[in-house]
Parts: sequence; structure tokens; C-alpha cells
Amino acid sequence: MSTEVTAVIQLSTQSAHPTGRIEKSTQRMATHPQTWIKVNAPVDEGVAEIVSILNTVDGLETLQSCQGEPGDREGYVYFACGDWKRLSQFVFEQIGPALKGKLDEDATLTVEATNADEPMAKLSFRAEASGMVVSALKEVLRYERP
Repeated sequence: MSTEVTAVIQLSTQSAHPTGRIEKSTQRMATHPQTWIKVNAPVDEGVAEIVSILNTVDGLETLQSCQGEPGDREGYVYFACGDWKRLSQFVFEQIGPALKGKLDEDATLTVEATNADEPMAKLSFRAEASGMVVSALKEVLRYERP
């Protein structure tokens, strides 16, 4: 049995006005200064090093990220790392316990089922703790700057 969960963030909606006009409303997303990194994609500067470190793991692909807003919104990085077994081993055996010991409440790792064939994980963290996340990942993954 497979479970599929789909999350949709609606940024723009259109609705018919009683006069027949189309009204469009938009919700602005926060934008942060971005920088280009090895994955050849612009990412928020406050999360760039986390994305770079994660992308040194064989078979891991970062999918989406945001640096968050201190005191307001958490930062996060979504990533895939093979099938369910490989992703679960990476999250629950390789980095999860080590990050828990180093970051405690400052970071959370979750595995999400948005597509039964393509699992992904989410590393979320207090925006103020991004430097601690970088240090912890470097230690846990034995990262050495290329």
C-alpha cells in the first residue's frame, strides 16, 4: 500500500468578478540575497553553505531551500537521496542522531512522502542557528572544503 501526500502553496489566484472581469491576487514570498554555488543554482546566501555541504554526499540532490527569517520563519533544505531505504539510512542512521546531539532543538530532520517513488527529506532549522548547522554538518559528514 502506498500513501501519496501532496502539498500545494498557492502564490497566485484568479477569481471571476461578478462583472465578468478576472481579478488576480498575489502573495509575495520573502526574497533574500542569493549566491551561486557548485550546484549551479541561485540559493539564499544564509543557506548556501548548508546546501553546498549536503551536495558533497554521493547520490544526494538538494531540491529547494530558504534561509528563513530570524525570530519568524525557519530555514530549510529539501533533499533527495535515492530510494526510501537509502534516504532513511542517511537521515536516521548517518546524520540524524549526530545532528540531534549537536543541535538538539535548533534543527529537525523529517522524511516526507510527496511521491511514493521519490521520497525526500527536509532539514529545517532556526534561522539564527544556520552557523551551528553548518558546523555540525561539517563534522558529521567530515566535510573538507574542495
